[in-house]
Amino acid sequence: MGRPESNTCNEITVEGEDRFGHLLDAAPDAMIIVDRTGRMLLLNLQAESMFGYPREALLGQPVEMLIPKIYSLNTHSIAPNAMLHRVRALWAAA
Repeated sequence: MGRPESNTCNEITVEGEDRFGHLLDAAPDAMIIVDRTGRMLLLNLQAESMFGYPREALLGQPVEMLIPKIYSLNTHSIAPNAMLHRVRALWAAA
């Protein structure tokens, strides 16, 4: 079952993103997908529910906005900052 030749790459990409979004929403856990800079690109309904923000308010925002202030880079504690640095490194590696 091949795709019709009239589909453009853009149409196929949009279709794939739509299917992926439905798959994310079907997951039982909260999931957020970020780009290399830590900006939120996709999130599922469970993430909206967990953090209490509508999807539109989160998309394009830095994921750090969801991290409690005690763990933010603005604190003077070394341990939370080290943890955040490791998490950001994992995001960049993806």
